[in-house]
Amino acid sequence: MAGWSVLKSGAHLTPHHGWTNEVLRVHIGLECPGKAYLKVEDEVIEWEDGKLFVFDDTKLHEAHNSANKERVVFLLD
Repeated sequence: MAGWSVLKSGAHLTPHHGWTNEVLRVHIGLECPGKAYLKVEDEVIEWEDGKLFVFDDTKLHEAHNSANKERVVFLLD
């Protein structure tokens, strides 16, 4: 699976997890205004333009965007 993820200003995706341990999720920051982050269990990862990170989708994670503009990342599973 691949696609764009847009998180509007002020949005919060509540804690959730994937349904299979066969997926690693990749995020590549495209438009990351700051004050936007992903929390994977106890680790907080701030999105940055051009920055790539990978995480296990079965771990509890949530997303926040406190910036005044939307955050855009490319997702790849």
